[in-house]
Amino acid sequence: MNEENLYDVLIVGAGPAGMNAAVYALRAGMKTAIIEEGANGGQIINTYEVKNYLGFSDINGAQLAEKMRKQIEELGVKNVYDKVVKVELKDEIKTIHTNYSGTFYAKSVILTMGAAARKLGVEGEDELSGAGVSYCAICDGAFFKDRTVAVVGGGNTAMEDMIYLNKVAKKVYLINRSERFRADKILLDSVKKLSKKKDSKIEIIKNSGVTDFIARPMLKAVELTNFVTNEKTKLEIDGLFVAIGRIPNTKIVKDILELDEYGYIKADKHMKTKYEGVYAAGDIISKDIRQIITAASDGAIAATNASNYVGTKEWR
Repeated sequence: MNEENLYDVLIVGAGPAGMNAAVYALRAGMKTAIIEEGANGGQIINTYEVKNYLGFSDINGAQLAEKMRKQIEELGVKNVYDKVVKVELKDEIKTIHTNYSGTFYAKSVILTMGAAARKLGVEGEDELSGAGVSYCAICDGAFFKDRTVAVVGGGNTAMEDMIYLNKVAKKVYLINRSERFRADKILLDSVKKLSKKKDSKIEIIKNSGVTDFIARPMLKAVELTNFVTNEKTKLEIDGLFVAIGRIPNTKIVKDILELDEYGYIKADKHMKTKYEGVYAAGDIISKDIRQIITAASDGAIAATNASNYVGTKEWR
């Protein structure tokens, strides 16, 4: 074992949970590293506006992520940008294998890999990704300036996408599979208010879903099916933004840790998993509320318990 690559706390994933875990671990005097295959911030870098994070009444998601990244780097974290391909968590010293950066060892591990966009599962969707179909309005919305687009979904992300695209596009459809929306009332009310304006760009389509794509080779239209009447209609659009939830990034631990029926890691109130020294936090765990502030809280709890575990255990 290379002692240089042995850490007290090794965090996999640099979203709000992972970065806040780093803050607490570093402040506890732990030798700490974060391994992240993308950019610091996770899903929040794709959020246009954050208005429910304490201390920031209105901040861009990417800006908030950058503030977090700067804070942990000032505290002395080691940031490793690489993909974790295998984890060994049963032994006293945990082993983390990466694509390019070699093998890392840790006395404790905190898993904060978050979640990825859920796809519609309609034939042709993968081929049209980047050719009219997107899972990030903040990332790709500018490509559809003054064009006609649609958002599929009824939750907070869908409403945030609608508010953002309303500023960019010529026309924005909101497609929801039922009468009921899952979004927070304040976000839903904002979209409904925009839709009732005299010069509104927004049109809401309920009880419907996308069941086919029409493309040549870029997306030209979608087939909508009304789930109440079974009626099929053609909706001509230039872009489709899919916002129907997330899938946890738990593939590398699916045969190692206990997962719930949806694939989220089971962790107790201390963020501890089935193995000593292994914790999980943020959107990757089984819980009711997934927000930036709850992810950060999970990370603090996980790091506090991981630090206590490392600091009080007798190491061989």
